[in-house]
Amino acid sequence: MNLQSKLFWNVIVVIVIVGMFASPLLAARCWYLELRRRFSLEAPRWRSELALAALALASVSVIMSLGYFLRSVTRGGDFYSDPLLEKFMGGGLFSAILALPCALVGKGRARWPSLGIGLFMAFFWFMSAMSV
Repeated sequence: MNLQSKLFWNVIVVIVIVGMFASPLLAARCWYLELRRRFSLEAPRWRSELALAALALASVSVIMSLGYFLRSVTRGGDFYSDPLLEKFMGGGLFSAILALPCALVGKGRARWPSLGIGLFMAFFWFMSAMSV
């Protein structure tokens, strides 16, 4: 393994570790701000609702990743063809990918954080599926 490939994998590991801590914190912060503002929607209303839907889908993906992590820790790691872990992966990836177009079309404060969380979670679920 040459130096460039080691550097590449080190960067990937750092991105995953930072993202796993930042995603739940960012989602919680966005929900706190939206709840504090009482979901004040901008015109056109449907685009603001779409941004909130993107935040909800990205949050579902984050919650599923936490459940996936807890299930893996309590079972002692990832097992091949564990049906529950496969459902976590499928549902998490589906909700993360579905959050991306909603965030791109949506409008409001929740738009860009939802896009960032959705992109990271799609990357996370893809990498998790590749490792099992």
